[in-house]
Formats: sequence, structure tokens, C-alpha cells
Amino acid sequence: MAPVASIATVNGELPESVPQPLLAELIRHLPMAVAAFDRDMRYLAYSPSWLSAHGDSSGREIFGLSHYDVFPSIRGEWRAIHRRCLAGATERSELDYFEGTDGQREYLRWLVTPWRNEQGEVAGILIYLENISDQVLTRHRLSERESFIRDFFAESPLGLNLCRMDGLWLESNAAFLRIIGYSPEEADGGLTYWQLTPRKYDAAEAVQLDHLRTTGRYGPYEKEFIRKDGTLVPVRLNGFLIEREGETFIWSLIEDMTEQRALEQGLDEERLKAIQSSKLATLGEMAAGFAHEINNPLGVIDLYAHSLREAIDGADQAHIDEAIGGIRAAAARAAHIVRGLGRFSRQ
Repeated sequence: MAPVASIATVNGELPESVPQPLLAELIRHLPMAVAAFDRDMRYLAYSPSWLSAHGDSSGREIFGLSHYDVFPSIRGEWRAIHRRCLAGATERSELDYFEGTDGQREYLRWLVTPWRNEQGEVAGILIYLENISDQVLTRHRLSERESFIRDFFAESPLGLNLCRMDGLWLESNAAFLRIIGYSPEEADGGLTYWQLTPRKYDAAEAVQLDHLRTTGRYGPYEKEFIRKDGTLVPVRLNGFLIEREGETFIWSLIEDMTEQRALEQGLDEERLKAIQSSKLATLGEMAAGFAHEINNPLGVIDLYAHSLREAIDGADQAHIDEAIGGIRAAAARAAHIVRGLGRFSRQ
């Protein structure tokens, strides 16, 4: 419902200089705060929202009072505007401010224009204003949020990229451009996802695209990009769909896996070295054990060899047979040990 205008009266009647029907209708129906003043800037009429638009919720009576007494802190530039409009000018602003009664800055848009009596003389001014503090605060917050998002996009250590569903890159941050080795002018609007993807990933790409279409997300997914210099760079990708002005796009987060791959390769090499060292240590221990086991039958063979010489010199057939049997038994034992070592080495 439109506010009902309040009109100042003198002895129950409106001043003769005020065009009653026009003033009342304007103040009653305009969707903003309105006040009418005489040439001395005294209030002749004002809408119910006038005080609240100035940040004043007191609801006090201001009919007949001077505007400068009601708002003594009014800036000098406003007083100059009033003087120019009382001289016949019309002025407006889409964004201005004043300090409210609570000390808070209030933002507004306004129009100041003269009103004339029946003789066409400027009899005072009308001020229309709208308090837009909420809108200004909202715009400021949105601007801060956009600035934060823009800074995050630009400074993120992760590669970020926006592309169309056909793979055309539209916007890439510095981290992503470093990964692929292209400039913004070369990449954005000129390159496609598929141009820098090796064909060996076609089957895996089809799986990720199907997942993207059905769930709105894809990844984590590891692959390689072809850099500008032709080398391959390993990357890990995550992404999701977004809607913008009725069109679907893909946001992708790209992590350069080069350092991680180098670290993993180094760990693998260290692991292999450790395994090899362990094998060599084990082999050394086993070699010592085999040497000990072989030395026993060799010692027996040596002992029986001396015994065999004496038995031959003494023509002692019994001792000759015993020595030969002992040598053969010791040799068989040594051969058994060697065969076991061969089976182990083959395993």
C-alpha cells in the first residue's frame, strides 16, 4: 500500500502557495521518500518514509521546521544544491551519501527540482530520494566476493580451467598455463582439450566423459598433456559441470604430477637398492654357510686321502677300501650341497 502523505497546515488550511492536489498526489504515490519545501527550506509536506530514508526512526514531527534544523549536519554541498534549485535548476544523483543520526553512512539516489506557483514563480523545491544503502552494501559484498574468487583463480597453485563441452578452453589460470607451456592468448579460445591429449587415452577419456554426463563430475583421473614443446607432462584431473546463461561448461582442477612422479621414481629406485642390498647380504650369509658345509666333506676327503696313501704303501686292502668309501661318501655329500645351492639360485 502506498503511504498516505502528511501535509503541513496553517490554521487548518494549506498555504495558498502550495498546489494541493498535485503535491498530495505526488507524495502519496511516489515509491520513494519525498518532501516539499518553501523558499526558506521549511517543511510543507513529507512522505512517511522521509525520516527513515535519512536513517532516522524517531517518527518525530517536523512540519514547518527548517530542513537545516532537522538535519544540522547536512553538508555544505547540499545547501549549494538547494540554492541552485531554488534558482530554477534541477539536479540529480544516482549515488550519494550522508551521515545518519546514528553515525552510520547512508547511501541514496536523489532528485531535487523546483515547484512553481500559479504565477510560474519558484515557490520552493521538491526532493525525491531513495535510500539504497542495502543495495550498495550488497553490491560491495558481491564485488568483494568476486575479487576474492578472481584472486583465488589467478593465484591458485593448482591449475584451473574453464572449457566448453566440446573441449574448447575459455579461461585458464597461470598455474595451468605453466603446465602446458602456452600463453593466455594461445590457449584461451584457441586450444582444445583434445589437441593436447595423446590418443592412447581415448578409451579412458570416454569413461570420464560418461561419468561427467551422468553425475556432473569426473576424476580423479591421471593422464598426460602434450606441452607446447612436445614433451608429455603427467597430470591429475578433477572436474565438474556448471551452467552459465543456459550453456553447460566444465571446470577442471589440474595438478602437475611431475615432481610426484620423480619422487615416486626415486623411492622405487631406493627400494630396489635396499632389496638388492638385502639380497647381497643374505647371499653373503648363505655363501658363508655353504662354504662351511662344503669344507666339512672336503676335510673328510683330505683325511681319507692321507689314509689311502698309507694303506697303499702297506698293501692294506681293508684300509684302502675304507678310505675310498669315505672319499666317495664325502664327495656325494659335497655334490648334494652344491645341487641345493643350484636349486636356490634358480628360485
